[in-house]
Amino acid sequence: MKTGSENMTGKEKVMGLIESELTILIGEYEKQLDTKNTEIQKLKKQVLESNARNVELMFIIQQQAKEIELNKRQSLSYPNILEDENLMEFRNTLERNDLQEIADLASAMEQLWNKRENKTLINLLKELNSTLYRNQFKISDFNHRISIICKEILSATETIDCQLDSLIKQAINYGIKSIDTNGEKLFRDLLRSKHTEIFTALLDRNESNLIRDYFRLLLVFKQEKTLKEALEHIITVEWSFLLSTITEEDFEFYFWYSYLFNSEQGILESVKDFYPQGMQNEKDFDLYYQATKLAGVTEESYRVSRNAFRSNKNFTNLERNMVLKKVDSRIKQRLLSGVQAHEAPVYIITASEYGKLKQTLGLQRKRVKLPLYQRGTPNQIYLYKEIDVWFSKDRGRAFLANKDYRAFSDQIAPLVIKTGEMRYTIPPEEQVKVQSDSFAWPPTEVKTTKENLLSDEKILNETSELKKLGYQITGVTRAKRWQALELAVPKLGLKKVVGIISYNILLRKGQKNGERKFSYAIAEWEHDLGKLKKHYYRSDFKWPDPNK
Repeated sequence: MKTGSENMTGKEKVMGLIESELTILIGEYEKQLDTKNTEIQKLKKQVLESNARNVELMFIIQQQAKEIELNKRQSLSYPNILEDENLMEFRNTLERNDLQEIADLASAMEQLWNKRENKTLINLLKELNSTLYRNQFKISDFNHRISIICKEILSATETIDCQLDSLIKQAINYGIKSIDTNGEKLFRDLLRSKHTEIFTALLDRNESNLIRDYFRLLLVFKQEKTLKEALEHIITVEWSFLLSTITEEDFEFYFWYSYLFNSEQGILESVKDFYPQGMQNEKDFDLYYQATKLAGVTEESYRVSRNAFRSNKNFTNLERNMVLKKVDSRIKQRLLSGVQAHEAPVYIITASEYGKLKQTLGLQRKRVKLPLYQRGTPNQIYLYKEIDVWFSKDRGRAFLANKDYRAFSDQIAPLVIKTGEMRYTIPPEEQVKVQSDSFAWPPTEVKTTKENLLSDEKILNETSELKKLGYQITGVTRAKRWQALELAVPKLGLKKVVGIISYNILLRKGQKNGERKFSYAIAEWEHDLGKLKKHYYRSDFKWPDPNK
C-alpha cells in the first residue's frame, strides 16, 4: 500500500505532464495566431494599396473626362477652319438638344462673331436657317441669342467686308424666319430704328440680291410704308447704279414688288434694258397684261397665267399670294361683268351742251368700263372702272357732265381718265372747259433770248470746269461726287458751284418730258445741293430755286 508521499509525487508528475502538453499546445496556437496576424496585416496592406490605386484611377478618369469635355467645347468655340467633321458635330449637338451643350454652342457662336471669324459663322447660320432647326428652337434661349447676333450683324452692315455678303444674307434670312419666335421683337425694333442706316449700307454695296432679301424682310414684317419708299428710291435714284448687277430675275422681282405698291410705271421705262422686244411676249409678265387689259381676257387664259405665276420659283408663297390677290381683284370682277370697255377719250360737257348734243347726236345712257391711268402715263392702262355715260351710237363717243366727272374723279383719285376736247361751234360762253389736268406736261422749251444764250454759254463752260474736277452724275457714286465738290467749292466758289448745278436742273426740267426722262439726274443734283447747303452755306447770298 502506497503512502501519502508517494501519492503526491504521482500527482505532481501527472500535472507536470499536463502542463508540458499544454505549453506545447499553447505554443503551437500562438505560432498559428502570429501567422494569421501576419496574414491579416498583409491583407490590410493590400486593401490599402488597392484603395489608393482606385482613388488614383478615379482621379485619372475624372481628369480625362474633363479634358474630353474641354476639348469638345474648344472644338466648338475656336474652330479655325470649318471642316466636315466640325459641321457634323455642330449638327449632332443640335439634334441631341442637350441644354448645356446648346448653351455652349450659343456661346461659341457669340465668340465667333466677337472675334469676327465670319466665314465660319456663315456656315453655322446657314445650317440654322433650315426649317428643321428653326422650328426646334423658335422659343428657346438659344434662338434669342442667335437673333441678337444677327441683329448686330445687320446693324454693322456698313463695316463688314464686301467679300462677306453671305454673312449679311444669312442674317437677313434668319430675320425673315423669326416671325412667331422670341426673336421677332428684336428684328421689328431693328427695322424701325435702323432702317435708314441698313438700307444706305446695302445700297453702297451695290448688290441687288442683298437688297431683294432686305425687301423681303420688310415685307414679312409688314413695313409697307418703309418698303414702298425704299422701292421708289431704287427705281428713281439708284436704278442706273444697279443696272450692272441686275439680272432678269432681279428685274422681275422689282417689277412685281412695284406692282404691289402701284409704282410699276417707273420701272416699265427700263424694260428695253432687259427685254428689247418688250414684255408683252414674256410669259413671266403675262399675268400683268391680263390684269391691265380687257380684250382677250378669258377665264381660261387667266387660269393659265395664274397657274404659271403660282409656280414661279423667283418668289415666296407670301409674295405670290399677295400678287395674285391684287390681280384677282382686278380681273375677276371684269370676267363676271358683261359691260364693255370704252378706251377712247371721254368728253366733258356742260348742262346746256347736253341739251343740244342729245338732239343732234341722239345721246343715250350707257354703262361702260373706263380705263384709268396714273398721272403722266397716258398710254398705260392701270385698271378699269364702271360708270354710266352719255353715249353717241353713230360715232361711238362717250360724254360726262361736269358734275358727274368731278364726282368720278374724286372717286378714282389719284388715278385719272383720258379726256378729249369737242370740235364743234357753240357760243363762247358755253365753251366746254375740258378737264385736262390728267396729262398736263411741264413747259417744253426754255425761253431763248440773246441774254439767255450768253448766260447759257457761260454756265456750260463752267459746267465743263466742274466736270474736270471729277463731278458728274453718270457712273459716279455720291461719295466720289462729294469729293469733287469739296475740291470745287474752294476753287470756283460755293455760289458758282451751286449756280451750275441749279442751272442743270432747270435746263433738264425745261425740256419736253424732262422731269420724267431726267428724274434720276435731277434727284442726284438736288441731293448734292442739299448737302452743299448743309455744310457750306452761311446765308451770304440768295440760295437759288432750281424750280424757277
